[in-house]
Amino acid sequence: RIQILFEGMGTNSLPTLQNLIRRDPISYKDDFKIQYEYLKSKLALFFVSPSAELNDEISEMIMFISHCIKCYPDYHEEFPKMLEDLIRKHNSILASEFRIMICKSLIILRNRELYQPVLLMKLFFELLSCPDKALRELLKMHIIADIKNINNKRQNNKMNRAIQVFIQTMLYKASPVAAKIALEIMIELYKKHIWNDAKTVNIIADGCLSTNNKILCTALKFFLANEPKRDDDDESDDDDDKDELAEREKKMSAMLRTAGVTKKSRNKMKKLERAKLILRKDKKKKKAAEGSFLAVHLLNDPQSFSEKLFKQLGRLNEKFEIKLMVMQLIARVIGVHQLFLFNFYPYLQKYVSVFVLQNTCQFSYDPL
Repeated sequence: RIQILFEGMGTNSLPTLQNLIRRDPISYKDDFKIQYEYLKSKLALFFVSPSAELNDEISEMIMFISHCIKCYPDYHEEFPKMLEDLIRKHNSILASEFRIMICKSLIILRNRELYQPVLLMKLFFELLSCPDKALRELLKMHIIADIKNINNKRQNNKMNRAIQVFIQTMLYKASPVAAKIALEIMIELYKKHIWNDAKTVNIIADGCLSTNNKILCTALKFFLANEPKRDDDDESDDDDDKDELAEREKKMSAMLRTAGVTKKSRNKMKKLERAKLILRKDKKKKKAAEGSFLAVHLLNDPQSFSEKLFKQLGRLNEKFEIKLMVMQLIARVIGVHQLFLFNFYPYLQKYVSVFVLQNTCQFSYDPL
């Protein structure tokens, strides 16, 4: 067994120790404990007298412990809580690189199931208010990827509801920057067909009633996104795709029947697995295409929503382009759900001119 001396608790030997711990965790438990206690004492001093002077040595030790702690269950609860307290209470005085390093360490713990995903999500959503653009970008990418992985095989409705409720409170209580990023995360998840339910759409609809300009525009652009126009060629292509998918399903059934009867070989099994993979991808594309309809269809109370939007329009002191987007959304909701909003039509009359006629008149149902 290689003996490692930690003179002055330096970090030069940490990669070597990390490699040895992976090979033989029991033999190097005392060495790990020395490093852990040293880090704990350093952070205890920092909590007593906070300052920005946490050097690279501490950063390397945090990453080292994050990679090795899975081998030692005694520290599974204490270490994540220690990092959480550090970044939550003192993120404003820490250096940008140190904040990012702590978040990456927490992501490592989450990936190794040593930190609950809901707790990490809530912490990361809180950190979106931090004035650090690089950190916010990292948090946004991880939140989207983690929610996608959570719902990869099947929808985790319990966890989804917990995160959605937290995002909904952020739209009203968090800083405008954090609320806007939270809204962008929900929109991205909707576009990826991960969160394409009514709950998600109605939370985004709350953003249309925000008094913040950026949050308002982000939500409006989501609902006013141009839907692809369908013509006869598209419908014929869809029919061809359905026929092709049905044909592939028939071939797959035949291959499964023959696989149970004929002699198995490595080449036949590879072809069968490849055919299964292609069929799964085609079914996923078909499911995504069936779910791609207008988001306004999922509004819980379109009449109340359009009335609130029109009331907000009357007191909106923004650029004409933003007012025009609000009018377009009201028109779309009225057109899709065939509503009556009588005060809206006289309001449009002052805007009906050659310049804005094509933008404001977007009603498409029989009563008009």
